[in-house]
Amino acid sequence: MRSAGFVCGVCVAVAPSVSAAQSAVRDLPDTYEPGGPPVVVGITIVSPGSVAAVGVEDQPPLNWAVSSISHSGFFDAQSRKVKWGPFFAPSIPATISYELAPPQTLSGLCFSGTVSFDVARMVQEIKAGKVEYRVDKAGIVHAPVGKASFPDADLKENIESVINHIVK
Repeated sequence: MRSAGFVCGVCVAVAPSVSAAQSAVRDLPDTYEPGGPPVVVGITIVSPGSVAAVGVEDQPPLNWAVSSISHSGFFDAQSRKVKWGPFFAPSIPATISYELAPPQTLSGLCFSGTVSFDVARMVQEIKAGKVEYRVDKAGIVHAPVGKASFPDADLKENIESVINHIVK
């Protein structure tokens, strides 16, 4: 993948219980232009017949505009993730996709994402307090902690949970 001279990091994290026969691979264009036309991001899902359900999340680069999300996926503006699923066998798609429009000023093409072949386990992990966060170039930690409509006590508990997770 080339990205107009920028260093890029691309990762699709797969749930720990996933075998080598289960994977998701992101397909990106070789080039893109600042402020240019949208590019298609494709994600190929490889799941053997024994998989009952699949859920996918992909976090596009900051300031890129997301559109044309396939397979009833949606963009969650709060977490900045494109989300699909869960998909249940035998209707798990082989490929899902969305379009990204590059901003006028590029700072890189860096993605992160998760695919889970065990949706029930994924829900359990979230309920048990699984914490997702990212750190930007300035060392600032970004993590969703709730919605503005949440009670203050719940937001405080969520913030403390994120801080405790990072300190570990």
